[in-house]
Amino acid sequence: MIGSSSVKADAAFMNVEACGLPKDRGSGDRPKLRNVRQRLENMLANTWPGSQYAKLRKPLAVEVEGSLCYDIDHQPGVVGPLGMRPTTVWGIHPIANLQRGQD
Repeated sequence: MIGSSSVKADAAFMNVEACGLPKDRGSGDRPKLRNVRQRLENMLANTWPGSQYAKLRKPLAVEVEGSLCYDIDHQPGVVGPLGMRPTTVWGIHPIANLQRGQD
């Protein structure tokens, strides 16, 4: 879950997903997707959430690029931790590039 502001009360939230890796090691997308997953893991360091949400103590500024996805499986107000749920079904899936932003 990403927010538009480091102040939760002021933020609009969006679901973004680093997808799984293609089984085909010859896939042209595999290195790019693996790089995104590695960057995410490095940014989260010891707070890697696994399959659950983990709230960071301090917001992490990021820049995310990827495919805009109308994700009907993630209904508004349902997905995400309380107080941080998107009000839209639009998300970014998969993430194609992930960088640290300006804090």
